[in-house]
Amino acid sequence: MHITYSSVRDPRWVSEAKKQIHCLVRFDHIPDEEVPFVADPNDVEPHGREIFAKCAAGEFGPVAECMPAVNDPLPDPDDIQKPDAWPDVEKFLQDANAENANGTDRGCVLVWTSMIDELLRRIIEAFLVPDTKRSSEFFGHNGPAGSFSARSKIAYFLGLIAEDELRIIDKLRDIRNDFAHQYGVSLADSSYAGRCAYVYKTMCGEGVRFPPRWQFTSACGSLVTILVRRYDHARRTRLEPLIDDLPLHQR
Repeated sequence: MHITYSSVRDPRWVSEAKKQIHCLVRFDHIPDEEVPFVADPNDVEPHGREIFAKCAAGEFGPVAECMPAVNDPLPDPDDIQKPDAWPDVEKFLQDANAENANGTDRGCVLVWTSMIDELLRRIIEAFLVPDTKRSSEFFGHNGPAGSFSARSKIAYFLGLIAEDELRIIDKLRDIRNDFAHQYGVSLADSSYAGRCAYVYKTMCGEGVRFPPRWQFTSACGSLVTILVRRYDHARRTRLEPLIDDLPLHQR
């Protein structure tokens, strides 16, 4: 579903780095109230990028300076080194946004969860002892890490993802399984709308009344961002092969 809006006002830079803009937006699906919104040029949703571009261009009035910081500021995203996986993630987000705008609920669910599944594989592979031949067997269809479920559990027990991240992944995977094997399902169905609201509120910390598809894809986008950081951590803490120079019969 493509999110549309009728007005934007009071734009203000979120920080002195001027990477995001806070504003008040009246979305068409919430016509009776204005919603606080943080516009980001790298938003996974096209309306977020569009609102940022228009605010920055002055279409909704001058962008006010940020409020003085009360606590220690968050690190500037540009100061964080992006891991090798990031180019692939950016390409994926382009495809996912196209699915969000023009595709079906089934397409959105399958595209987003396939990326989460792939990132879990990369996280585990980046952490384990490097062995190309055995890695293909380990992650193969019949291997120990050959399924979405197995990968999430392995990543958790290796300390590569947090327990609350595992819980969200499990809920997203359950929805994926239904959409992969059933017909005539929609994220707006009562059995899925509540779960979409839960993962959105948990991942994004908001309770705004967005449509279930928007909630699902936004939650997935936030999770993908976290998993990219988990991949970078796994790569930097990779296990080394155990080497023992003594013959086996002397160990």
